[in-house]
Amino acid sequence: MSEKLQGPWLNLTERPRPTTRSFLPVTAAFVAAAFLWWSSSFPRTPAPPNAAELLSKCYATKVAAGPPLDFSSRTESDRHVAGSRATLIVGAKIWTGAEDGHDIVHGDLLLESGMIKAVGRVPESLLRGLKYDTIQAHGSWVTPGLGEHMVFARDGRLWNPDGS
Repeated sequence: MSEKLQGPWLNLTERPRPTTRSFLPVTAAFVAAAFLWWSSSFPRTPAPPNAAELLSKCYATKVAAGPPLDFSSRTESDRHVAGSRATLIVGAKIWTGAEDGHDIVHGDLLLESGMIKAVGRVPESLLRGLKYDTIQAHGSWVTPGLGEHMVFARDGRLWNPDGS
């Protein structure tokens, strides 16, 4: 059965059938609504209470690499834990990194306030009155200042001065 639709802009003998294109916006809207409903069912992680403080520290990513200007005048490391004792490492094979990495010192190492105070022979004047723990190294390697870099040593990517 065919009926003729009339109108100034219309002169069709049959009604047009819906096409796939007409269902696309409806389907997209349905999928979007379903996704929003589904994603809202997950708990949201709130921002930490100190979020503003954390974001303000991001300026450090724009600071030039290297130690701070007052590095040489420090009396303790910024990582030093107050109340911790000094450490004297005795009888170590110490790789200082000097002389293009060829400098090896056989001796002792004094660490105080989180900083290296002496390498090689530690003067008695530094030890007098100081409360410290002693570690016998028995010729083991010590690499002062390279603690964080030693992660790569286990992968064999860090040069070993004596080839061992």
